[in-house]
Amino acid sequence: MTQAVSIDSQNMPMRIDAWMPLMMAAIFVGGGVIMVGAPDWPVVDAPWWTPFALIGAGIWCALIDALMVARRRVLVEVTASAVGLNVRPSELKSHGRALVRTVMTTPAIALGAALVLWPMTQRSTGAMTTLAWATHLAVVTAMSLVVAMAMSVIARQTRVLVPAILAGQGAAVAGALMLTGSMKLGQSAFPIIAAAAAVGVGLLVFGRSLSAGAIGVAMCAIASLLVSGNTWSELSQTQAIILLLTPLPALLAMPIRKPSMRFFTGLLLAAIPATVVVIRAAIRFNQELDDSGY
Repeated sequence: MTQAVSIDSQNMPMRIDAWMPLMMAAIFVGGGVIMVGAPDWPVVDAPWWTPFALIGAGIWCALIDALMVARRRVLVEVTASAVGLNVRPSELKSHGRALVRTVMTTPAIALGAALVLWPMTQRSTGAMTTLAWATHLAVVTAMSLVVAMAMSVIARQTRVLVPAILAGQGAAVAGALMLTGSMKLGQSAFPIIAAAAAVGVGLLVFGRSLSAGAIGVAMCAIASLLVSGNTWSELSQTQAIILLLTPLPALLAMPIRKPSMRFFTGLLLAAIPATVVVIRAAIRFNQELDDSGY
């Protein structure tokens, strides 16, 4: 029998500020410029689309956090029941709004993947190329939305767990991209760590829970980088999918009642798949070095 998980609404205010997605977007873009330089215009290299995508995603997600109001409850009921949580009716209003806002960040998530995948259609005008582009975009957006919804649930339960997961996910993405042949993409992923750390500190200082808009910006950055790695370097589809979905296992820790235990268990569960991907990429990288005689 599952136990009801109580959420203290005083410790996690319902008010959501727009500074979180704007801060994350600014750190992503600024950090990327510091790490790999300013993008050229017009954009020729697909990875350079990511900063422009994040500018649009930051503005859109900030507007969602600041202006959008939603009262639907079905999303949180389905998601909560899927992980064995009994959420009291009085808590559904706050949760439902957060999850509906997360769904509304979908255009921002799709924007990053679309801009990175767009050069695929320039290689050929055939229908198969366009179909492949559309299929990739639909799959990446759908998976990113599932992860964003899961992180929205986690954020309402444990305030700083999602920034911690994002920091670990960013480190894993950076390591995997560099080990699979793209130093530029790997360096572009390091600002994810800085953005997650900055927002995490902000949550502790201001007593907020992570907003749906901030999650949307983070997913836009991670999805676009993984799509770039799969399309233009040697990152396999399996590796990209695992890295994208790595926050999902943390849902298994949500029924744990003790906050500190819930935090560390969730962080550990999220770290396991990402760590496996990086270790396997490192082993393959070392094998290739041995084969080449270095």
